Amino acid sequence: MLHRLNLIAVAIAATAALSVIAVGEARAQPSSACCLANGTCQFVSGFTCEATLGGVSEPIGTDCSMVECPVLCGGSAPACDGQCPASTVCVEPILTDDATTAGNGHSVHCECVPEIPLGGACDRLADACAAGLSCVNGVCAAPPALAPALSPVSLVGLVGILAAIGGATLLRRRRTH
Repeated sequence: MLHRLNLIAVAIAATAALSVIAVGEARAQPSSACCLANGTCQFVSGFTCEATLGGVSEPIGTDCSMVECPVLCGGSAPACDGQCPASTVCVEPILTDDATTAGNGHSVHCECVPEIPLGGACDRLADACAAGLSCVNGVCAAPPALAPALSPVSLVGLVGILAAIGGATLLRRRRTH
């Protein structure tokens, strides 16, 4: 029993020591801008930003006045199907050379961007067209209407009706002349 208590005491002491080291490392790191999921910015260390707040740390020397933090899609999955505020849509941002990536060229997060209305340019953000619209040749447009489809039986019936109307018209012309 005494041996077990000693092991527990050692484990508690080791956990406390690691906590002190982690806090010391967080304090030792210089602060920079930290973009949070809701689009706000805090000036904290990179460790605090990423490990504690779940944000994206900007380069050292960057403060909040120098960055524009995007609103990230809540509950976003790799397919960018997360929740965004009204009049915005969840899209994968266009990556630049300094964008944060997951190592495979895909962005680590998805952003909420304003919806593009009917007729708006969507050449850079094809997925940002308003609901019910799609990006066609770089412009948000309503999808083309599909031609009504007829079954073969309906088509034969329609041809028969048109033939009957044509025949009746010819008979009427012959009788009047």
